[in-house]
Amino acid sequence: MSDKEKTELPNEEEINFVENDSFHNTLKKTRRRQLLKYSIIGVITTAVVLFLLYLGGSFMLQSRINDYDSDFYDRIKGANIENNGTSYFYPAFSAVAYTSYIKMIGDRPLVWETKVKEYPMFGPSTLTSTGGGTGVFSEEEDRTIMYNNENGERVMDFYHPQVNYKILPNNLELVDEIRNTNTLAEFALSFDKSYKLDEINELIGLENVNWLWVDSYSDEDLKELEEDFKVIGHEITHSGDSVYGINVSTANLIKEIPAEELITQRGEEFVSHVTNLKDSGDYKLPAKELFDVLKGEDNNLTIEDLHIIGVVVTGDADELSRFQNLDFVRASTLGATTPKY
Repeated sequence: MSDKEKTELPNEEEINFVENDSFHNTLKKTRRRQLLKYSIIGVITTAVVLFLLYLGGSFMLQSRINDYDSDFYDRIKGANIENNGTSYFYPAFSAVAYTSYIKMIGDRPLVWETKVKEYPMFGPSTLTSTGGGTGVFSEEEDRTIMYNNENGERVMDFYHPQVNYKILPNNLELVDEIRNTNTLAEFALSFDKSYKLDEINELIGLENVNWLWVDSYSDEDLKELEEDFKVIGHEITHSGDSVYGINVSTANLIKEIPAEELITQRGEEFVSHVTNLKDSGDYKLPAKELFDVLKGEDNNLTIEDLHIIGVVVTGDADELSRFQNLDFVRASTLGATTPKY
């Protein structure tokens, strides 16, 4: 048999290809490529997931911080207190809202309160406030006076016309004391009875009047006040921070819009806010209770159902002097003061 006729057998190195260096190099390259590919896929997947979580979280947070109910509620509660705007900060997976509240004393703004509300991406929001008040008994006036925790200014008190009080303060006497002192002040005037909204312009007008106190008390509420007085032994007044009413303090509009028309316009806005808030949102319960007290016999709420039992007036001594000695003012309490210049 010739050599050509002999079958060529593979050598041992060719048979044992697993231990071949070339095979190992190829395998290593393949593994590196796969590792690189999986790493890139992992990075891209992680980035996409995080981006989608960020978008979803941002949408959820934005939906939560668009708190229109709170804005509307601020417009109907608090005597001469206005929402002065909100600033937002965005820590990781949350949002923090800082809302400042002011009072207009004459034509000067006075910071009254700051509310901080934190909105986590998941879970309930939390609210803290720098406001509130501290009560101090005044021997001179024989009553407890509340002072705002933010700035130390007095918190006004109101006196309901249907409740019997042992003491009815007349702080409008202080107007003469602030004359020539470069001082602007606010006073809460409580009426002797309730008046219709369309009677206010003729009764007192809007000059230096910032806010109208709406009677939001049922007969049961007033009865409880009388009973609490018997138990506690001192009058329970209505803090200016917790009463409902209508803001009419936009002085520049008063010059452009007749006072009677402005009162009607703001009254209709008040009715609209109460009506809308009672159906849903965080303020559904208090708004529903308010609506039920105010509504007419037809179970609807209109400006004809609103009764005004007091006002907030602001200005200097000369401007405030016209409110002294008015027969329909049952009580008056001093609120915040601020320098005019």
